[in-house]
Amino acid sequence: MGKLVLDYKEKPHHFTVKNFELKTIFADEWKPDPQTKQVIDGWNKKAR
Repeated sequence: MGKLVLDYKEKPHHFTVKNFELKTIFADEWKPDPQTKQVIDGWNKKAR
């Protein structure tokens, strides 16, 4: 999980990274989004 801040110039089409911060998240501290979890669980069942 992270936060990315970009500067965008339309002409020329160009992005510049202004700031990037990476956050550590532990599985026992994070509650998954129920809808996203359902989709991922479906993918995992197909993969088995």
